[in-house]
Amino acid sequence: MNKRKPLTQEQIKELLEAMRSSKIKREYRRIQAIYLYGTGKEVGEIAEITQLTPVTISRLYTKSLVLHKK
Repeated sequence: MNKRKPLTQEQIKELLEAMRSSKIKREYRRIQAIYLYGTGKEVGEIAEITQLTPVTISRLYTKSLVLHKK
């Protein structure tokens, strides 16, 4: 089973703000996927909500964690 690192409250706040300010549908869906994955939603449910593939969801989340560390 894949263990995911949960988002911090600060990361959640940043993602919610990014979703609110996003004007591009594709960008919004990707941010939403990261938010949902990081708050514990199942990948299949996220895929249904965002219309992204499970692989894309996992990659986006992993990439967001790497970028946030910099």
